[in-house]
Amino acid sequence: APSYARARIFYLTVAALTLALLGGTLAFWLGLRRREAIIRHLAATNERLSEAQAIGKMGDWELDLETRLLACSDEACRMHGLDPQQDVITSDQALAFHDPEGREDIQRTLRTAILSKQPAQCEVVSTMGDGRVAHLRIRMFPVVDSDGKVRTVLGTEQDITTERRHEQLRAEVAHITRVEAVNLMAATIAHELSQPLTAAGNYLSAAIYLAEQGRHSLVDQERLAGLLGQAGRQIGLSGKIISRAREMVSDRRNGEIASLDDIVEEAIAPSKDADPAVARTAI
Repeated sequence: APSYARARIFYLTVAALTLALLGGTLAFWLGLRRREAIIRHLAATNERLSEAQAIGKMGDWELDLETRLLACSDEACRMHGLDPQQDVITSDQALAFHDPEGREDIQRTLRTAILSKQPAQCEVVSTMGDGRVAHLRIRMFPVVDSDGKVRTVLGTEQDITTERRHEQLRAEVAHITRVEAVNLMAATIAHELSQPLTAAGNYLSAAIYLAEQGRHSLVDQERLAGLLGQAGRQIGLSGKIISRAREMVSDRRNGEIASLDDIVEEAIAPSKDADPAVARTAI
């Protein structure tokens, strides 16, 4: 009986150990499967991130302020002509890609980000790995540790050369548009001013004609005063035309009430004259 009891205890112990071993093995296998799934997910995420960086021409890096080493992404390496396998470089090597002015801007932006503990950015001109000169927008994000110190700075570099070229083209188009608008306004003003100024010249010619006749009757004086008044009116109309042209190109859109009779009268005034001889002289 004691032997059978010891045998049962032994078998139960072996069964329990076997079940525990099987359970541990199953848990280990499930853990490996979960780990492989996580690795595949991270790999797919990194691949999508690399594709997005390549499309957006943007690379990222991480700067350790204590060791002054930069860990660069694959796109950042490609942008500067580096081997993606050699993705860790010193800060001096990274600054060597930029001209002296760009290095000063980068160092000043880095100091600003570290001291303010806030993101900062700058734009520099850099020579890329393929030899072309590109405009880069560099953003820096300081990582503040639990003790309030900044030991790591994350950064991104984006090639904005195409954006700058588009801005330059838009500026050139805007300049051409302004020049065309000025030319159009000048032509419009010249055309509109020719009529009242011609009419004013005709009235003044008629007034000079009457003055040269040497007649000083009351009727001649009234005609002379009328001609000079019409000339002054036409000159005043020229000033109104210029004011209306200025309002046309301004942002104001104020309404104005005008008399149709006055408009018609201004249009036919140059052709009206009481004295046919004076009219012929004016013409």
